[in-house]
Amino acid sequence: MWIGRIDPPVGVLVSASAGHPPALLAPDGEAPRRIGSATGPPLNLPMGTRPVWGRTRDVLPIPCTLVAYTDGMVESREQPIDHGIDRLLGLLADQGTAIDVLADEMVASRPDPGRDDAALVVLRVVRPEPSLLVRVERAPVEE
Repeated sequence: MWIGRIDPPVGVLVSASAGHPPALLAPDGEAPRRIGSATGPPLNLPMGTRPVWGRTRDVLPIPCTLVAYTDGMVESREQPIDHGIDRLLGLLADQGTAIDVLADEMVASRPDPGRDDAALVVLRVVRPEPSLLVRVERAPVEE
């Protein structure tokens, strides 16, 4: 499992992973790279254990493209997992590609389709229009 929370006005991503590969970030005009190195144990640990998952805080240069995926997108019996991650980074490097086309290309390039389940999220992160921002004040809690 990989989970992330983006604060677009500030441009910060806070994420944690339970054994999934790192997210990929492609800032406009820059080479794509891996982000979010904090990982923890898988979720299916025996009852009674108290695992700890670290968090990573990454500054997102906005606008950018963010990619999260499962190991089924990059693993192969014939090649190391880094080869699969590098393949996705190579596809992400073509910054003129629309994200729906990019997602289709990434899925089509899976090393062992059908051997493992796969999930992919390709997200374009842009700064929100000021008119769309809403400020919410927290009301005091009476006890």
